[in-house]
Amino acid sequence: HRGAAVVINPADGAGLAMWSSPHFDPNHLSSHDLAAVTNDVTSLKSDKESPLLNRADSQLADVGPIFAIVTAASAIERGLDDFIAPQVDSILIETGKEPIGNNKNATCGGGLTELLVTNCRTGWATIGSALGMSELRTRAKAFGMTESVSNSTGIHLNGVIRFDDEALSAAHIAAGVGVQLSPLHLAHLFATIGNDGQRIRPRVVDQIQSHDGSVIRDFTPNNLGQVIAPDTALTLRRMLAENVERGNAQGLALKNVEVGGILASGFAEQPHVWAVALAPVTQPELAIAVLLEGDELSDPHAAETVVASITRSIIEAVLRLPSPNVEGTQ
Repeated sequence: HRGAAVVINPADGAGLAMWSSPHFDPNHLSSHDLAAVTNDVTSLKSDKESPLLNRADSQLADVGPIFAIVTAASAIERGLDDFIAPQVDSILIETGKEPIGNNKNATCGGGLTELLVTNCRTGWATIGSALGMSELRTRAKAFGMTESVSNSTGIHLNGVIRFDDEALSAAHIAAGVGVQLSPLHLAHLFATIGNDGQRIRPRVVDQIQSHDGSVIRDFTPNNLGQVIAPDTALTLRRMLAENVERGNAQGLALKNVEVGGILASGFAEQPHVWAVALAPVTQPELAIAVLLEGDELSDPHAAETVVASITRSIIEAVLRLPSPNVEGTQ
């Protein structure tokens, strides 16, 4: 599958895994035959599958209902944790703006957990109207969703949240409309929630050693501040666990560890499917984001089944859980 996966240790921001597919063999580029190297580079650059693109931190895709966890964080921090959204199937925020409706015109509403479990776009939109654009913009910025979180100094990737799009309102943003992020952004977001609201910049290098093993430089965790209160983070983790237990992310459930997460998909301009999760929920050891793309993902149920299976296998491998899907485990 075309896509990417990112796994982060919430406690220190360490990148446990980053994978981008399709990839390429760099050994072909380290040859003394410069003509062959040039041909290989030309071939890689012209490949329509873009193997040179690091999808883990450079591929943006609509996140849809995943952004609801940011809306929920804002609501809790602003004292709206007991907010009850009305039971409706669609709402019109302002004249001239696109109405916001639920999937299959379903009627839904209720408290924050129920809105997450039922993927209730109208509920999140109602909360977004109460919060306002300024609050959502500030919260997204605090979570690092409007800036680069890449470790590469040559990459200046911004999360694309169209706060200035005249066709959108705070209600649209709160429901995830117009929000595009990379797998690294979403893994970073969930890592912050898993670290009791402390945001730590992702890193892929622990230390540099000399030939004799002595340490030349340590890369200590870079704490970027307290984004949300620990109690808020705990509430969000419980909501995510509830979503795996009885919501749209039941495919992420594992027997040996409690998982909290969200599945999301889009099949309009750019067919894709997301899985974002934390495990274990009480004291997360990993935050993971998996993105799959491609026209073969036209069946929503099949696509979510595939991305959930991949995500479970990675979680089992990182946590060294017994699994029939991971080679070498019992």
